[in-house]
Amino acid sequence: MKMRETSRGQDKKLGDNNKQDSSVYDAMVNLAQNFNLRYPLVDGKGNFGSLDRDPSAAQRYTECRLSRVGDIMLKDVDKNTVPMKLNYDETEYEPEVLPTLFPALLANPTTGIAVGLTSSFLPHNVKDVYQAIDVIFKNLLEEKETSIDEVINIIKAPDFPTGGEILGYADAIKAYKEGHGKVVLRGKYHTEDKKNKILIVFNEIPWGICKKNTVTKIVELTKDKLTDVIEVRDESNMEGVRIVIECKKTVNVD
Repeated sequence: MKMRETSRGQDKKLGDNNKQDSSVYDAMVNLAQNFNLRYPLVDGKGNFGSLDRDPSAAQRYTECRLSRVGDIMLKDVDKNTVPMKLNYDETEYEPEVLPTLFPALLANPTTGIAVGLTSSFLPHNVKDVYQAIDVIFKNLLEEKETSIDEVINIIKAPDFPTGGEILGYADAIKAYKEGHGKVVLRGKYHTEDKKNKILIVFNEIPWGICKKNTVTKIVELTKDKLTDVIEVRDESNMEGVRIVIECKKTVNVD
């Protein structure tokens, strides 16, 4: 790698700052994507990617600030509420722990890696999470234990940023009780009549899938198997998802 002399007469590796900035920017982009996080921690202005997995714009074309949720997570951190320590290059202080008023681990999708194991938390509706926390604390004050059934009665299932419909609610209950399992998700649709045609319109799709690839697969199926399908269109815009499958009037939607 080439070296250059800085104004202070010291050698510095070219490209190191760009690599560091890139990793920080990629993390920030993830925190700003409302289709990825149930409650984004960053409020971004500009192109921060899409459900089609398009890349975000370069950092010189975007702006950002903390979202209301992100602001709540860092509230009063500058008032000596938690112990602080120097960061890796000893240029700034950072909190040793970050207790927050917002239950980010349960409200947003979270993945953790430890020695020999990983754990993944699905996103949940924050109102349900707060309600469950309230019940747990009330039981603690009364010196009572909170059963998993009490929590499940409040937090009934995960709540995904892109919506969708959970298939097999029993699997979600099993995952809550046993600590591991799976949740099967499918898109949510409604039908619209248009002259001699029926439109099947998807406004919600499973979380984590590529919308563009899904539309392409549906188009491929229409060539051989879905003979009643006339056309497949992606009419999604800034207001939300809209995948339209135009069918013959005789099609059986069910």
